[in-house]
Amino acid sequence: MMGLFVFSGKVMNTLRCLFSLSHQICLKRPHNSHRVFPTLYKKKLLSFPSRGATLCSTSDKSPEEPESVLKQQMSKLQVEHMSIELREHDLEEKFIRGGGPGGQSINKTESCVVLVHKPTGIWVKCQESRSQFRNRQIARQRLKEKIDLHYRGEESKVAQKIAKIRARKANRRKKAIKKHYKSKKEREQSDDESVQGMFEQDDVWFIPKE
Repeated sequence: MMGLFVFSGKVMNTLRCLFSLSHQICLKRPHNSHRVFPTLYKKKLLSFPSRGATLCSTSDKSPEEPESVLKQQMSKLQVEHMSIELREHDLEEKFIRGGGPGGQSINKTESCVVLVHKPTGIWVKCQESRSQFRNRQIARQRLKEKIDLHYRGEESKVAQKIAKIRARKANRRKKAIKKHYKSKKEREQSDDESVQGMFEQDDVWFIPKE
């Protein structure tokens, strides 16, 4: 009985050590895990349904990814979530006299703003208002939109807005064409029915000329 009791104690100690070790492996974050397992701690991939369950990942893909792929993903995320901020030392601003309609005050005052972004070379010209201060604000907003379009391309806000406008115009054009052909078909059908009804009347006779 004593030997059996000692053997059971060893088994229990071994099981207790294995359980504590597996628990530490599951809960403790490994060294350099932000490099080796980039998605393991962002998503809830590990679960502990019951005691003694096998530790497994719900993702079929391997967590290890090449460094180049990670750099591309990080750069893409930075471009998607970046906010365009204009620094004044990166801007070159000029004030010139405006032209066009608006009276002599437009031609006499230097209210037209030309704004250049030095790092990219992108520039805008604004003459929307008689106020120079208002034109400066509008020019900066337009410059931000142009820089956003330069870096993000089709994913920029300006490109998405243009795509929505084009889609609405195409949808309107499609509806107009469909309505035109539908009305044309209804007209032709009504003309055919009127001609057919005229021939079916009993009191109509066509007498050929002699």
